[in-house]
Amino acid sequence: MDLAFVNIPLVPDPERHPPNSYLFFIVANTGLSGSHRPVAVASCDHGAQSSIQGHTVTRYCLQTMTTLSDPGNRKAIRAELDLAADFYKIDTEGVLLPRVRIPELGCWITGSELDQKRARWWDHSLPQFPFIATCLQVGIGYNPTNGSEDGARKEPLGTAFYDDNLKYGMVIIDISDLDDIHYGIIGLSVRAVQREYGTAEQRDLPPEKRHERRRPLSAIEYMSRYYPERSEGRFPFSNVVNSLQEHPLISISTMDFIWPANDDDDVVATDQDSHRVINDYNSSGDEAISSLIEKIFKTQSFNVSLIDEFRTVPDFQVTFRHLLRERLKRKDFLEPTILGQLLGIAFEAQQHLDWVLFKGLPTDAIMAALEMPELKEAQSICLCIDTIHGTHKQLLESLSMSTSLRELYLFQEPTRESDNSSAQLFLELLSTSHLHLLKCKIVLSGPFSSSLSKRFWLPTSWKINAEACPVQHMFVRRQFKTGGNPVFSPEHFYLGDALLRPERFAAGFLQFLRSLITGETMMDTQLYSFACAPSTLTEMSSKEVSPIPVENSTIPKRPIKRDFERRFLAGLLTDLGNEAVLPVCWPKVHDIIVGSWVVLVSKNWYYDLEAIKTLDHNTFPLPSVQACFIRYAFVRPKANISVENYLENLKPEAIEVCGLKEFLQATAPEVDQDLVDHRLKELEAYISNAPEQIPLGPGLEWVSVLEPHEACVVLRDFLEDAEYVKGNLRLAMEDDPEGRLFIPSTILF
Repeated sequence: MDLAFVNIPLVPDPERHPPNSYLFFIVANTGLSGSHRPVAVASCDHGAQSSIQGHTVTRYCLQTMTTLSDPGNRKAIRAELDLAADFYKIDTEGVLLPRVRIPELGCWITGSELDQKRARWWDHSLPQFPFIATCLQVGIGYNPTNGSEDGARKEPLGTAFYDDNLKYGMVIIDISDLDDIHYGIIGLSVRAVQREYGTAEQRDLPPEKRHERRRPLSAIEYMSRYYPERSEGRFPFSNVVNSLQEHPLISISTMDFIWPANDDDDVVATDQDSHRVINDYNSSGDEAISSLIEKIFKTQSFNVSLIDEFRTVPDFQVTFRHLLRERLKRKDFLEPTILGQLLGIAFEAQQHLDWVLFKGLPTDAIMAALEMPELKEAQSICLCIDTIHGTHKQLLESLSMSTSLRELYLFQEPTRESDNSSAQLFLELLSTSHLHLLKCKIVLSGPFSSSLSKRFWLPTSWKINAEACPVQHMFVRRQFKTGGNPVFSPEHFYLGDALLRPERFAAGFLQFLRSLITGETMMDTQLYSFACAPSTLTEMSSKEVSPIPVENSTIPKRPIKRDFERRFLAGLLTDLGNEAVLPVCWPKVHDIIVGSWVVLVSKNWYYDLEAIKTLDHNTFPLPSVQACFIRYAFVRPKANISVENYLENLKPEAIEVCGLKEFLQATAPEVDQDLVDHRLKELEAYISNAPEQIPLGPGLEWVSVLEPHEACVVLRDFLEDAEYVKGNLRLAMEDDPEGRLFIPSTILF
């Protein structure tokens, strides 16, 4: 029997079901006249044998909204919204944003074929607004219990929702006002209709009226409609639904662009949005200010007294910023010192310098502005590096003029063809003499974009700077649940391209260990634990976004098209009875240089042998006789360790081995050590209270640090495995010649 899905009326019907996959749209009123346009799109499903429904939909919605509203993400989001408004102003004909229809993956496609079509590994397109797209990716792809989930996929920004593709529902999140985020769920009712194979006949049910099916549902309406027995407060996920009830619903007009109307649909009047972004300038007095700016450009001279008569104009600074920004679009030359003065006046006493739309700024003008006393309180700056006039070195020289800057937001144009400019700027930053810039919070669009488009953003030959990126490698092994000698499944994660400062790494590391414990059959292979980790250990509920580590997101997980025999001969295999572990692919293991850190993690199992002997197998459920615990170490070499010749310097006396607390003492001494102890105790409590944990045996701890000789053995095993795994990656890239174009050949050798 086959299943086809058809529309059914919105009336009580015990057989109706919601869609089993969803499109997630983040929109904002960045279009002409305040109309809504998408700034990020993703699809979500969990493969051929499962679906996204019910609590999962509402949880993903809430997680995404929580991430988008986090204070640590606001400056970057607002900058990309400015870029989006500029992008849509240019693309009035839709040339830059062609409409895309999600393919109907019919129920006759099953198994691996369906999973491959859904995965779309061939999609290497660059996201126009990568920071917001990453917020969406971790919002629907991160599970605090299990780590990352594989169902989230970036979709083209021009993706449209069509109600004739009944497989998909839709979640819309409107971030026009970050202080008042709106949302809505579209889940058209469908009914499974059985039909015999080979027959084209399909029972068609009356379609819903457009004004009914276009009405967005709240979380409580969605759950009550399809899961009435689960929408009561006694169920655990009611907290998610209740939290979403605090947010208003989107208006119908919010969906006009992403859900095109059909010709035969009823005409529906769309209401106007009540939360439009207000123009950032006051029209009164703007003509006189505009004339003054024009005069300055023509005469190439400026006297600050000319501004004094306008300072009493309401919202003078806001108006002045807007008019100066618009004048710069005409690309006329203005002496950099004068332009720097004008920027100082426009942003006097501002802590955030939002210059992302100030196009054509010379680096000399940026330097002159940052030297102005009016900008001495500036703590953050936002620029579009594609439109800066000057070299990357000159830009960094200019930024170094300010001793007050703590945050650097450096974006590229939505229409860029590569992320090379971000990479070049970062490499220049690593070689700069202005080391204080490395201590700033740095948001570069390149790594955000590259991880989503599955492209390497840094050359594999780049020289690692341990001060900027102290943790290069994380090696994780998980013990299989087998009797006898312990058998482990190894995994390598490369973190050198993730721009993780020490304290942020520590917060992400604690989140990662939690998912490693409770995600028994899964692991955070995409490292979302780090991408949405708090920036400090002070507030662990924060969801400040950083780039998803690129290499782990880019390389294939295993050779998927080779016959089993070839994979068997090529890779690491461990016999577990009659079961063999298929070979995996890792990012390239680089030489471990002096000053850099390697993290080792081992998830081990303890078995109560006496309890196993007396276990009554007739008891249901069977009592637990096991517990998992964590052993780990931070390793720093005293001499460079070559991957090809690791035995030479990999000795207990040649490495420094410590725990998280000592790592932070060495790399971030400003972090409160008592706070670190507190977070480690929280982790121990989380592990000990995890489901089915029994008390540990004598001499064991829930979390402990490896001894130096143990760390040497574990690291030696990983470095030995690395050469074998490199062969797996070669096979995988032979399987995918198109994907190989986006992966440097140097990682294969």
